[in-house]
Amino acid sequence: MKRILLIFLISSCSVSKQTLYKKEIKNNEGIKGFTALEIFSSGGTDELWGIEKDDCKSFTYSTLDKSMNMEMIRQEKIRNNDELSDTEMSSELPEISLNVKVRKPKNSIHLQVKNMNCEWIGMGIGWASWAGKNIAPALEHAAIEFYARVDGNPIYALPIVFILEDYSSKQCYATANYLGIEGGVIGNEWTKIIIPLSTFSYDINDEIDLTNIKQIMLQAFNIVDVYIDEIRLVPFDFNYKKVPAQLTIQDTIFPINILDVNKEAIFGIDERYCSNFKINTEKKSINISIESDICDWKNIAISWNSWMYTDLSNDFKRLFLEMEFNEVSYKPFDIVFEDYNGKKMSLSSEEGRKYTKGQSRKITLSFKQFPIRKSKIDFKRLKQISFSFEEDTNIELTKLYITKK
Repeated sequence: MKRILLIFLISSCSVSKQTLYKKEIKNNEGIKGFTALEIFSSGGTDELWGIEKDDCKSFTYSTLDKSMNMEMIRQEKIRNNDELSDTEMSSELPEISLNVKVRKPKNSIHLQVKNMNCEWIGMGIGWASWAGKNIAPALEHAAIEFYARVDGNPIYALPIVFILEDYSSKQCYATANYLGIEGGVIGNEWTKIIIPLSTFSYDINDEIDLTNIKQIMLQAFNIVDVYIDEIRLVPFDFNYKKVPAQLTIQDTIFPINILDVNKEAIFGIDERYCSNFKINTEKKSINISIESDICDWKNIAISWNSWMYTDLSNDFKRLFLEMEFNEVSYKPFDIVFEDYNGKKMSLSSEEGRKYTKGQSRKITLSFKQFPIRKSKIDFKRLKQISFSFEEDTNIELTKLYITKK
């Protein structure tokens, strides 16, 4: 008993990494009257949709369980020279074939995205039997907490947008900030992640009914291979002033240099999986060489505001898209603008292509040339610009601007 007490005292004084986000003590009576705190802890119910495999994704249940890590218990007992029980030793016995169908436990969610040629990659959780949920009183006092882990190399950002949707299909969004990742890295052990409700964009989209929330959705915007478990709402005190520009950027300074972004803001570039798209960091250009015998990636997307909302609603009738590229082999490609509701407007590059001297080519498109009214795109919540190329295309994109005239 003394030895156990000593271990507890030592561990309680050890120094561990802390995040800027600090959670309050849990309240068994809910958070400001909101009691539907459990979002996901185990699978198998009809409250969760989008868990299936297709050409775009492999979202499945996993047997990994954050609440139970038997290997850690096993190793701890070995270190303490404790005897293992017969149950724990059973994993070393020969397997016995039984004529019984065994169902794998659905303990966590495995989100895996490899193919980027998809319009929408996501899933949703209705929670609380799809009842309309009033989260308005808890906005300033709660956060979404969950745990994540990966199998391979650690990751330092989670390329997933978390979306709250009401029963009229209105939405608000947030992403997992670096400050919300415990220790700043997601590795092979379960890592706690916090997303304060107050960081969602409900104050920008004032149409969303926070008293009648239907579901939470997870939308991947880049390649990801991560396990997620124990999603819930927890009491949380957000002691930092919310700056609207953190969620929405209104581009009032033109021209906007779309290529002047970090690699994390470009969807579809990862040379570990495919070399069709490569970034030249010195020249701030993108080399595009579509070769079907290497991989089938033909799309690329860029969020010039690092996946935050972009508001161009005041200027879109006066805006132009200008791009230049060096060409070895050119084929017409589609240019697409998309908002966070999934609405898109697209146009062929042939509508604005102009030849210049040498091998350099220039494309100039007015936003008014795009089918704005037909697409119903929301210029207050723009997400990205994307391009869809044909096979045997070989060009170097050197300039990409949004200008105002």
